[in-house]
Amino acid sequence: MVIGNGLATSVQATPITAQPVYYDTWGTVGTGSGPLTFSGVGSNATPGGMSFISPGSFLLGQFQMSALPASGTLTYNNTPFEISAEFSTSPTGPFSTLHIMGTLNGTITGNSTSTMLATIVSIQPAAGSIPPPFDLSALSINLPQAIAANGLNGGLTSLTALLSVAADPPAPVPEPGSMAVFGAALVGFGVWRYRRRPAR
Repeated sequence: MVIGNGLATSVQATPITAQPVYYDTWGTVGTGSGPLTFSGVGSNATPGGMSFISPGSFLLGQFQMSALPASGTLTYNNTPFEISAEFSTSPTGPFSTLHIMGTLNGTITGNSTSTMLATIVSIQPAAGSIPPPFDLSALSINLPQAIAANGLNGGLTSLTALLSVAADPPAPVPEPGSMAVFGAALVGFGVWRYRRRPAR
C-alpha cells in the first residue's frame, strides 16, 4: 500500500494469540445404566486435569459400547445423553461449566453392525456458572457421530470439539503491594470521613 508522500507501508493483521485452556468432562447416556456409556476426560473432582491450546481441537471423551449377544440388538429412539465440561484459562480456576445435550438414534446389532448416531441438541452454561472464557458460537462439536459396535475399535467412539478462537486470557491477579496500597487508601478514607463528621 502506498500512502502520503509515496513511502511504501504494509498493514499487518492482528495476530491470533494462542491461549491454553484447562478442562475436564464427564457424562451420562440415558439413565446411566445401559450398555452404552460415556467416559469423560480428566476428573471433575480435580478440575482442569486436561488442557489444549486455543484455537484448536480437543477430546471431549468417548462413548463405550459393551458387548452384546451375537443376535442381540440395542435400539435408541431419541435417547438423551449429557456431557458436562468445565473450562478455565487458569489451571487453578475459576472454572465455567457447560452442559452439552444430545440424542442417540439407531440400532446396534450384535458386535459388528451399527446404525446409531449421536446428535447435538444444545450447549448451555450451567445454572449459576460463571461465563466461559470464550464465545459459545466459536465452539463446535464433531456431531452427528456414528457410534461403533463393540467389535469395532473395542466399542470406543471418540467425541472431539473445536474452539475456533483463542480463549480469553485469565484476569490479572493484583500484586500484594498494590493490594496493600489500596487497603491503606481505604483506611485513610475511612479516617478522613470519620473526622469530618459534624460534632453532636
